Amino acid sequence: HVMDAMREKGYHRPRRRESDPEGTWLLLDYVDVVLHIFTPEARSFYRLESLWGQVPQVNIEDPAAESV
Repeated sequence: HVMDAMREKGYHRPRRRESDPEGTWLLLDYVDVVLHIFTPEARSFYRLESLWGQVPQVNIEDPAAESV
């Protein structure tokens, strides 16, 4: 879904894509935009907010995920 939405905004393919084997995190690097997508447990473990605290954050939640 994220890649489709980025494509609609003109970001056709991430320059780089990484994830862990368990699927707990995903990184999509679009050069001017880098997306980190985590499960709640992985987010607590990596605590990226403490590394990038001075950078503005945008939290986006998937309403469909709450119904799963």
